[in-house]
Amino acid sequence: MGDYDDTNETTESAYASMLEFATRYEEFGDLAAKLRAAGPLAPRVQGTPIILDTDIGGDPDDAFALTCAARVPELALVVTADEVRGKRACLARHLLDLVGRHDVPVIRGADLGNTRYWSAEGLIPDHIATQPSDVLAAVGALCASTDGPVRWVGCGPLTNLANILRTSPKVAEQLVVTQMGGVLSYPNPARAEHNFRLDPEAARCDGPGADAGAR
Repeated sequence: MGDYDDTNETTESAYASMLEFATRYEEFGDLAAKLRAAGPLAPRVQGTPIILDTDIGGDPDDAFALTCAARVPELALVVTADEVRGKRACLARHLLDLVGRHDVPVIRGADLGNTRYWSAEGLIPDHIATQPSDVLAAVGALCASTDGPVRWVGCGPLTNLANILRTSPKVAEQLVVTQMGGVLSYPNPARAEHNFRLDPEAARCDGPGADAGAR
């Protein structure tokens, strides 16, 4: 629009300006309604801590994801989902150590009693110790260490996240969630996508922190 300088424009100010404009002119009433219905923008997350929730040890995708995440300095915590007697956490610890991220703690998360999706037997050295298991305490401590948002990146079943949303709504308020799950065209329409299928109750979580955490 002419010589307008938007160098210092932020997403928050752009949203506010668009809403003000749409509200002012009757012909843009539908746009204004949609902007209000969408609610406030999610907080900026660039540079904020990352929690990776992973079911590493099945298909190789999560091993690649963890290795890539380890290159990001903001990776602050790894928790494991669909545990197999703590083996997934030990594998995550081993991979993080191999790439030099000894500083990132690993917490073994919910064990759903599955063994079918574990494919990494024999890959964990004997010296890797059993990892701690208090997910709520670890996530709570990380959130308490910062005033801003904390990114939750979910690559497995939603059990750990659902437990936090149900029991720690204050912690959930800080989480900005990105979750892998669901497909547009699944090979077998009679079955849900893997991450939702393994814990459907968690995928449907409507606990006290659900609205706050699902941003």
